[in-house]
Amino acid sequence: MGGLVFLFCRSLWMITVFYSLVMVLVNGTNPIVEKMATTSPYPYGKIRIWGTIGYAAGTQLAGFLYDAISPSAIFIAFVICMLLCILGTNQTVEPMMVPMQKKRKTSQ
Repeated sequence: MGGLVFLFCRSLWMITVFYSLVMVLVNGTNPIVEKMATTSPYPYGKIRIWGTIGYAAGTQLAGFLYDAISPSAIFIAFVICMLLCILGTNQTVEPMMVPMQKKRKTSQ
């Protein structure tokens, strides 16, 4: 909801405080997402490639929103995307951790 707060910020100090708060929350999720990516059944490299493609598409969409609608539209799009990310993350299944089996010593 931090993106909505930006719509009502009227001073640099308010923007600085709320931007810092949003970045703490958003960047705090990076290790969790990386752990999910490394333990998923999909190749890690493909996950990273699609993440890069999504980032590039999101940047282009933000530029379009800025030019075609208004700069404030970016904040609304940010909130919508964050809600979609939360819904998508909640629908993921935690991978089963397979314990390492000890090798039995065979006597011959």
